[in-house]
Amino acid sequence: PSAILKELLTSCGYDISNIPVYSSGEERHSKNSGKLFSIVKKNENVDIASWMHVGDNVHADILNAKKLGINTLHADWSEYNHGISNHWKAKDIIGESICKTLLLKQVSAFHQNDPLNEIGFKVFGPLLLGYVSWLANQLKIHKIDKALFLARDAHLIYKI
Repeated sequence: PSAILKELLTSCGYDISNIPVYSSGEERHSKNSGKLFSIVKKNENVDIASWMHVGDNVHADILNAKKLGINTLHADWSEYNHGISNHWKAKDIIGESICKTLLLKQVSAFHQNDPLNEIGFKVFGPLLLGYVSWLANQLKIHKIDKALFLARDAHLIYKI
């Protein structure tokens, strides 16, 4: 509902006290059908040529808005814009999930803008996890109950 959207925007620092917020659920029309844009135009009486609609959905946010003459900006940086998951086809569901998660903006909270930390988090973490998962699977397949790591370099792998 629009009240929740307003609360969310306000909590992010936006002053929207005099700005209407439209919710497709409340209006009972969607951007996907194109009708929500028409409702906003009618209610606000603002020339569509002066609008700029930003959205991540190519069909609803970009194509439908353009059909009405609305300027658009595709939010291809959106965390929801990394394609449709085919996890049900993948043999490595955990690996795919980890890779998709690492693409999310929220992940940056875990590496505090430190490039080396980020490389460890996004590259070596998944690499080592993949290796250790493979190794554990090999140990299980070959019924090996103990693995020995004979180099200092393997200390981290041993800990994992």
